[in-house]
Amino acid sequence: LQQQLVASSASEVDLRGYFTELCDSIAASMIPDRAQLSLTVEADKSNASADVSVSLGLIVTELVINALKHAFPDGRSGHIVVSYETAGLGWKLSVRDDGAGMPTSPDHRPVGWAPASCRLSRGTWARRLRLRTTIQGPSSASFTAREPDASPAQWGL
Repeated sequence: LQQQLVASSASEVDLRGYFTELCDSIAASMIPDRAQLSLTVEADKSNASADVSVSLGLIVTELVINALKHAFPDGRSGHIVVSYETAGLGWKLSVRDDGAGMPTSPDHRPVGWAPASCRLSRGTWARRLRLRTTIQGPSSASFTAREPDASPAQWGL
């Protein structure tokens, strides 16, 4: 899917359709029982350039896979929601789950553990998009990235 976007000659990509296809692909390969664990997309009708879409898709992929690996241990059921919305010149991307939450104690963190938001906020795509990130927990996890031209008050952050 990422390669199709890069090779696309379309100047704009429908993000709702793109995120839905991306999450369906991830779910098909990583969620054995869709009745036990759901992955849904809530996105407004927005378009972005292919270049920006690829970067957003890589961020969504990283966060969703992270949630699937860590938020639902021992067959725990739950939900992952990917949401995207625009307002004015800005946008907000959020990936949240109702899973086990994030470890708060260093004793409960695997060696080398770092929240996905820390890795992503230093990543190439985050720098290219000039993201501002927030993460919430510990009872569940929510990662939010917003375009910096949008004010924090605009998104309730």
